[in-house]
Amino acid sequence: MLLSHIHPSVICLQETFLKENKIIAFKGYSSFHSFASEINGIPHGCSAILVNSSVPHTQLTLHTCLQAVTIRVTCRKTITVCSIYLHPEIYGFSH
Repeated sequence: MLLSHIHPSVICLQETFLKENKIIAFKGYSSFHSFASEINGIPHGCSAILVNSSVPHTQLTLHTCLQAVTIRVTCRKTITVCSIYLHPEIYGFSH
């Protein structure tokens, strides 16, 4: 698995389809996520960030209706990482 071989500091994920009663959990990583919106009982979208637990980080609060999550992480220097899911039909990306 990628996590156990490469040990990335931060991973951004989209379309995790997480409902409010579910979370993502990987050994050695903290997880931060938005929840999927439901259309006709089917979850759509969702975004998440996994951060290696050994890396200093904090979650930032976003005031948006987007499915997004943001953290501030320090890897040599401090950066802000945001994972956003934009539904292709809603935001005009469909074919």
